Amino acid sequence: MVSKALFRWAGWCAIIFGVLGLAAYITHSAALGFSSGTPSIPEGLMEIYARGGIRAGHLLEYISLFFLLPALIGMALFLKKRSPGRAVVGLGFGLVYLIGVFLLSAMTGKIINMVSNPGRMVDEAFKAQVALLNLVGESIFYPLLGMGFLFFILWGLAFRRGNMAERWVGSIFILQAAMVALTFLFFALQMNTLANVGILLQTVITTAAFIMSGILLLEASP
Repeated sequence: MVSKALFRWAGWCAIIFGVLGLAAYITHSAALGFSSGTPSIPEGLMEIYARGGIRAGHLLEYISLFFLLPALIGMALFLKKRSPGRAVVGLGFGLVYLIGVFLLSAMTGKIINMVSNPGRMVDEAFKAQVALLNLVGESIFYPLLGMGFLFFILWGLAFRRGNMAERWVGSIFILQAAMVALTFLFFALQMNTLANVGILLQTVITTAAFIMSGILLLEASP
């Protein structure tokens, strides 16, 4: 029998993850600008990653990831009684997503530390390294969208097997899956403004999804 204390802990972790994720996005956007794209030239990348708001947003995002793991485990155990297959497979995609985001965050942190080092030598090799790390990060980003889509759609369907409150949460998860798909399409079509709108909506919906999921887990505990 699953300990209700685990549900309580996972519930708070889900809520904290949602709040920190929203705070990270706001901090990052305030520094970068909502409609700004990431430049491809090394000098532009170095200027962006040196901004204080980018560093603060990255730190908030990194911290939030440590709350995501227990949240995912608790939510999977909660959903296992509703739809075991979707709960387990969805957890698998969620864990792959978490690992990918950790790698992406580590590379972002590496770039931030490089450009923030006052003793750095800004030569062509340094600029090439910054550009390469950024390119690798972008190559990870798109598969992560796919993992996120599968995670949200599976757990959305699993939540829809529960009571009225759980069905509402499931609908939010499915809405998030739709936004992930649209954002990927906008990026593929190089419609950057719409893609940025998609990221904004994803952030808001993810925050709502995890906060409401956290509340469900808290209600499942004593």
